[in-house]
Amino acid sequence: MKKKTKNISSVSKLITGILFVLLQSLSSQAQSDILQKRVTADFQNIRLNDAFRLIEKQLSIYFTFDGSLINTNRTVNESFKAVPLKTCLDKLLHDSALTYKVIENHVIIRNKEYYNPPDTLEKEKPKFLIIKGQIIDKLNREPLPYATISVTGTGYGVVSNTGGEFVLKIPETLENTGICISHLGIPIFMLM
Repeated sequence: MKKKTKNISSVSKLITGILFVLLQSLSSQAQSDILQKRVTADFQNIRLNDAFRLIEKQLSIYFTFDGSLINTNRTVNESFKAVPLKTCLDKLLHDSALTYKVIENHVIIRNKEYYNPPDTLEKEKPKFLIIKGQIIDKLNREPLPYATISVTGTGYGVVSNTGGEFVLKIPETLENTGICISHLGIPIFMLM
């Protein structure tokens, strides 16, 4: 009986290993496939951002990047005729400090190496405020699960847990901004 269990365990580990290698191979193949997709475009005096949008539409992909890395308003003057996306990106970015990686149908553009000099590390670190609390229904004094707590006019927000509790982390610069609390079937509540 022990020998049979040991054999099943070994077979299970072997299958898991093979699946892992296969998935890694498929992931590498998918990245290679997207970078080999052909781009045909004539970019004359258009912004880099517009060039990215046209490529996204043509190839059904998405570009993701930090806007501070790339001047997307830079004018582009390039023509591509059935050129692999990799070649197109190399020409459009023409910056050896940048690289890109494909994850599914997203092309993520980033720095090859992220380096923050030690003397500027503290200066550049943003300061955050942490707001913790619990949303309670005023009528029945019960916790309100899945309430939305957000900073007015920004993309910062969280949803309370099943006990109505939440933790919201916001930049210190938003300290004097209003907080909006909403829940299905309950009027929106604003805190200023």
